[in-house]
Amino acid sequence: MAGEAVRRRRRRRVRETRWRKANPSYPGAAAPALPGIREVGLASPILLILVYRPRGVTAGRDVRWPVGPGAGMPEQEKEAVR
Repeated sequence: MAGEAVRRRRRRRVRETRWRKANPSYPGAAAPALPGIREVGLASPILLILVYRPRGVTAGRDVRWPVGPGAGMPEQEKEAVR
């Protein structure tokens, strides 16, 4: 089974190489992707947010999970439960 898998991969690689040589104008042919560019693109806005808003996007006003004693009650009633 391992030998068949290797042959299948080799055939696919050869077929792909031939196709790329025959069709040089497929999307992505002119500018191959640089390794890690997606991660850099995702990290850049996050770092900018942290620089300009050190407390985060919501500045501590996050939505809390509705669990625990007093969840969903007004503040006055929560004090009575604690």
